[in-house]
Amino acid sequence: GKIAVISAMGSIGTDQDELVNSALASAIRGAHRVNREGTTGTIAATTTGREDEDEDGTNEVVMVERFVLIGNTDRVRRLTRRVSFLKGYAAGKDEAESSLRECFGSRGCIIKPSFIYGG
Repeated sequence: GKIAVISAMGSIGTDQDELVNSALASAIRGAHRVNREGTTGTIAATTTGREDEDEDGTNEVVMVERFVLIGNTDRVRRLTRRVSFLKGYAAGKDEAESSLRECFGSRGCIIKPSFIYGG
């Protein structure tokens, strides 16, 4: 089976922003590893909460076909790099976006709104 991952994960304004936002890079690399090495629905169930079992009772190979993440515009990113309490946020997002481009290429998508307010 093929799945898509959409991540709006992020943290802003805490002392853990870089750690939280760069954790998305780890998730991207993990999805890439699944694609490269393959896995079955049974293994994927431990991370996705579901098992992909064919009608004959065998497990099918699960692949992450697309990975979409929420970033922000270049203008916002430049601003966050200059504001001291937002630097960790920017560094983590930079790492996640870089990992997405490296691991998924054209199968990755970065949606870049300006600011998202709320929580």
